[in-house]
Amino acid sequence: MVKSWYTSILHQNIYGVGIQLALLIGGIGSAILFPRILGPELFGNFALVFALANFWLIFTNFIDQAVIKFVSASRVRKNTKLVIKLFLEWKTLLTIIASLALFLSSSYIANYIFHKPELSLGIKLSSLYIFFYSFYTLTDSALTGLFDNFPVMLAQFIYHTGRVLIPLMLVTLWFSYLSVISGIIIAGIIALGITLKALLGHYRRYKDVKFKIDAKPIKKFVFYCALTYFGQVLLQWIDALTLGVFRKSAEVGFYRIGMMWVSSTGLFIPISSRVLFAAYAQKYEEKAIMHSRSLFLYSLRYGFIFAFLLITLMLLYSDYLVGIIYGPEFSKSSTILAILSLLSVEILLTSTTKPLLWGVGKVEITTFYTLGIGILMTGLNYMVAPHYGAEGVAFVTMSLRLAGSIALTLYCSKLLKVKLPYTYWLKPMGVSFVLLSIFLPFKESITSLSTFLFSALLTLILYTTFIFTTKALTLKEVEKIIKGIKP
Repeated sequence: MVKSWYTSILHQNIYGVGIQLALLIGGIGSAILFPRILGPELFGNFALVFALANFWLIFTNFIDQAVIKFVSASRVRKNTKLVIKLFLEWKTLLTIIASLALFLSSSYIANYIFHKPELSLGIKLSSLYIFFYSFYTLTDSALTGLFDNFPVMLAQFIYHTGRVLIPLMLVTLWFSYLSVISGIIIAGIIALGITLKALLGHYRRYKDVKFKIDAKPIKKFVFYCALTYFGQVLLQWIDALTLGVFRKSAEVGFYRIGMMWVSSTGLFIPISSRVLFAAYAQKYEEKAIMHSRSLFLYSLRYGFIFAFLLITLMLLYSDYLVGIIYGPEFSKSSTILAILSLLSVEILLTSTTKPLLWGVGKVEITTFYTLGIGILMTGLNYMVAPHYGAEGVAFVTMSLRLAGSIALTLYCSKLLKVKLPYTYWLKPMGVSFVLLSIFLPFKESITSLSTFLFSALLTLILYTTFIFTTKALTLKEVEKIIKGIKP
């Protein structure tokens, strides 16, 4: 029985990690290519408009987590068709209203909030992005709840590669940041076609049921999801939007490069929050508390190893990478990247704890967390941005998000009545400190690609060696994981 659920989660996590790989390709591709092609000013315009569009998704995408939870639970309750239909009705209404509202208010936002009239057309265009991307995330979430992760992974791969390649083709025809936004919209439409076709296949197979669905618990969960999503969007985008109000577009671009790299490299952590959420929701329905504890501990133990490796690499090599990829005019981004590197731990902790709380119905806890941290970030960044610019905003963002994620992890440990061994994080953190103390004195000597590759490879070899030496990970555990992955 234990082997069955453990193997099942590992198999689903392969698809989840595949989705993260697609995100990684798109994230790093856009982080490298768009700034180089557009330059600081135009990339800053794109970053600001795209930040606003994703902030605007507050009004549509807050129900997506509820879709995963209740579609997953419906497989036990045998009312899947009713649940999907209900969420489709809600999402359609929200999407039409949100897209139209952004389109009509675009000139006001560009002129009177950002004081950048040239952004008006870009904001209008981004309303189309909201329309199509909103329906894409609905179908994506429903398939995740149904544990049909292959079309999800395929669509994610096409979307995140397409949102790099298609804009590049369009930019050659029309040199503007609007070409990038247009390319992203086209990639979203293609991905929507894939997930919609797969979801319709499931929908037709489910039988109609005569009883009515009880929408009250769904509405209650959605209410908390709305507040949570609002706080989450504040955490992810208010920093760039605040900089856009007080600073030039170029500085927004510098900041977004750092954040894009941290967010993208964080995807190297092989923990899929999407799969964990669906798994926790199903285990909660089955009253399988021991499995939930194991999921929680396994995710953190293995995740910390990857998180501290990423921190080590970013602190050691951010200066060289930024310089060689973007040139000296983007040097400010390397400092921002170094400050934000600690968010790798925050990404791990929230990717593990939030799915647990959503899955067991404790969504109000994530609501209080995201709203609290988001409001604090908004206030502090508003005070810091005019005086300390992107570096100050980066420090505030990193500090608040890291502190909040630690508190959330401690709460989850108490909820599951399980003690998180300090060795899970202390050993990989100790290895990171040792490597930083060895390599930091030679950081300035990395001036060529050959020295960078040699140093980075040596860092990886030593990190892996020390991880096994300290028994932060053992060969038996690796063998167990490999056996669990095999069909």
